[in-house]
Amino acid sequence: MSAFTFGHTPDADDAYMFWALTTNRINTSLNIKHEIMPIQQLNTRLIDNDLDISAVSVTNLPNIADNYNLLSVGGCFGEKYGPKLISRNTIPTTQLQNKKIGVPGRLTTACTLFHIYLHELAGVIPENIVVLPFNEILPSVARGDIDAGIIIDEGQLTYKSLGLNLIVDLGEWWNEQYGLPIPLGADVVRKSLPDEVKYEVHNIFTQSVQQALDNREQALDYALKYGRGISKDKGREFVGMYVNKRTLDMGDDGFNAIKLLIEKGSTLGLFENKLPEILTSISVM
Repeated sequence: MSAFTFGHTPDADDAYMFWALTTNRINTSLNIKHEIMPIQQLNTRLIDNDLDISAVSVTNLPNIADNYNLLSVGGCFGEKYGPKLISRNTIPTTQLQNKKIGVPGRLTTACTLFHIYLHELAGVIPENIVVLPFNEILPSVARGDIDAGIIIDEGQLTYKSLGLNLIVDLGEWWNEQYGLPIPLGADVVRKSLPDEVKYEVHNIFTQSVQQALDNREQALDYALKYGRGISKDKGREFVGMYVNKRTLDMGDDGFNAIKLLIEKGSTLGLFENKLPEILTSISVM
């Protein structure tokens, strides 16, 4: 049987939720070939229709709406927390427009969310975005290579130890404004695959997330291999933030949060306004 390519990130939360699937604890007839790479690279490969199954940044959904179905399982949502904008020195919001801001990719939800935040608070959009690998943003801010940066990895829990300051927690700000979780990532499956394959993917992903939630310490020990040196306590906190009951099923408010984010990002011209196509061609399975 030919293998189905499955792209996901080298992050502790992805490793945690797919621990059971990766270590063959899930009974399935599918031959899954894991391809691990940073989220920006996954986003690009999905635009090229180059993966069968993959994690994706929510704000990349408009770009892949013709080729992929959205799964209700495997989503990454921040519940009153999310990507953090941090700096060495205090920077007023009114001065952020011209500062050098590090982001983990222009296709990422973190980048889109920062654009929305700055536009709604100051009526401007950032002009000096610097794209960096996600794990280089924190040290780049600490060294002073960039004025500020948006962190999406375990650095959300460790930045204070480097003497850095929080400008805003973008997930917290989003929740205060709209009363919804911030939709960061999701999982998609190629539309052209047979229906029985797509439903089996949904099934095995659900089993994998549930096994992680039922066997937290075993899944955590595996995930810490991808935790970039954080302690077990910090690792437990991090995976608990992003792998939870909403990961099993995003629910109506999760889907509504996705729609709102896409509407706002497209209004700013960050991607094509394809919300009608998404609502019809990308379905929650």
